[in-house]
Amino acid sequence: MTKKVNCIATIMCIFLLFGCSKEEPIVTVNADSFVTEHLLLSQKFSDVIRSNKSFDIQKFNTFFEESGNSEILFLNQNKDAETEFYTNLVIINEQIQDNIVNFLNSNPQLLNLTYDEIMEIITVEIDNQLNSNTFDNKSYESCLEKYNEATDRCTRNYAISMAGAGVAAFITGGTAFPIAFATATAVAALCQSDATDDYNECLANES
Repeated sequence: MTKKVNCIATIMCIFLLFGCSKEEPIVTVNADSFVTEHLLLSQKFSDVIRSNKSFDIQKFNTFFEESGNSEILFLNQNKDAETEFYTNLVIINEQIQDNIVNFLNSNPQLLNLTYDEIMEIITVEIDNQLNSNTFDNKSYESCLEKYNEATDRCTRNYAISMAGAGVAAFITGGTAFPIAFATATAVAALCQSDATDDYNECLANES
């Protein structure tokens, strides 16, 4: 009986030893190509927003919700300048969503990570590609340099926000995907608007 107890105890010790020493699987993901495309689309989106000083998030949301097939809407020959502007934004927004979804679906191992861990992978790659250390501790003399710096930050933060919305939906399986993207879009538009206002104020102070 004593031998049997000792044997069981030994087995349990071995089990605990290997169980405790077992490491979590290392998740490796190459986000390079995804982030490259993500930044290109984010910059394209920001450029379109900057091209129109009267961006209206409510109008954007209306186009976003009612577009249905945005490709058909885009090809509509009767569209006016405003319709074309918001349709372009909807199309780019959809491309960004598709890029994020494809990246996440192509890397199911990401489900082993938390939201923060996935976002760290993406954010680090975004900063690496943008060389974001150039944002730090720089003083600019001209209004244009300040404006370019501000809009670059807007694009970076927009890219991260859009990725965050996609990752959150991916993890939770939530249906609020479009709402999260629309929120990120509103913040990006406001950021670009603030940068433009600061630029104009800077020019006014110089004159």
